[in-house]
Amino acid sequence: MHQLRESSSGGYGVALILAVIFTCVAVFVPVVSGFDFGAIAFSAFFFLFTLILWGIVILGVIKRMYYGAPDIAISKTQVGIGEEFAMSYRHEFKRNIPVKQYIFRLIMRESATYQRGTDTVTVTHDHKIDEFGYPPQTFPRGHIIQDEWKVKIPPNGMHTFSARRNKIQWFVQVEIDGPGMLDIKREYEVIVSPQVVQ
Repeated sequence: MHQLRESSSGGYGVALILAVIFTCVAVFVPVVSGFDFGAIAFSAFFFLFTLILWGIVILGVIKRMYYGAPDIAISKTQVGIGEEFAMSYRHEFKRNIPVKQYIFRLIMRESATYQRGTDTVTVTHDHKIDEFGYPPQTFPRGHIIQDEWKVKIPPNGMHTFSARRNKIQWFVQVEIDGPGMLDIKREYEVIVSPQVVQ
């Protein structure tokens, strides 16, 4: 089995980097300027954004504490167009948590980048190929979900493709709808080759 790596983490890594940078700016600008009023006001503005960023980071840590991280693997390193493959997954919950829905999806994502005046705009569109999940329930601490899912790349599907302004990507999405703000959505990229499998 080929272990899939997480392609998205909800932006928490980026938020952590920005939070550290903004914190440094908010602290050092007044010190360097000799606590000038303008510098203090500037730092206060940065400090507000810093609090928001640290809140995002802390929320990400809390989600990891509750959910842990699913381990997802597929039966092949890359799959062809029209080919069926197996996806196995294992997920151990770290805390007791009620879940409204737990869904796995296979999607194909089209991305196109173009110029709109002086702005660069990227538009993405997801095509849902297959989906399965679990009904609402409370997962107790230490509970392990372990199963296997058979899925097929459609015969009329497009292989993984990346150019300067256009991309075709395939992902396994894992979406958990938990209480309050404890929702997660993670993506794991699957490489689809141009080979057509009959």
